[in-house]
Amino acid sequence: MRKNFVVLWAPSGLADKSSKRKPAPKIQEIADLAGHRVGVIGLTPANVTLLRVILSASGVEADKSRKRHLARTKSRSWRATDLDAFMAVGPLDSKITSDAIAATVRSRGEPKFLAIEASEAIALKHPRYESEEIPPAFFMRIRPAG
Repeated sequence: MRKNFVVLWAPSGLADKSSKRKPAPKIQEIADLAGHRVGVIGLTPANVTLLRVILSASGVEADKSRKRHLARTKSRSWRATDLDAFMAVGPLDSKITSDAIAATVRSRGEPKFLAIEASEAIALKHPRYESEEIPPAFFMRIRPAG
């Protein structure tokens, strides 16, 4: 049996060529998702349900953020400027997740990975989920091709 992991990230924006300042994402933590749009990769409703669980456990009213399913094969979805954050669910070696992160890096800037601080509480309340930490440097090796 394979474990699936949740990866939530927000693009920081592309650096302005005339500025030496590194852009900062407007979404710094899960609480910041209230009032923002989240692209949920995959068409299964289970991923949106899981996002609602994460938001609620993190103190965010699930209805305060808008969710949009993203077809995993549509690379233009990752460039959508109307989305403020993205969520993928899959194994750590998921090509879909790594491709989505690389595409957002290419078109929207470096990702800010959002920690799910409530993961232990979610695992206690919903036994089908487990809490496990992804090593911080795991996704640092993802760089856009070309």
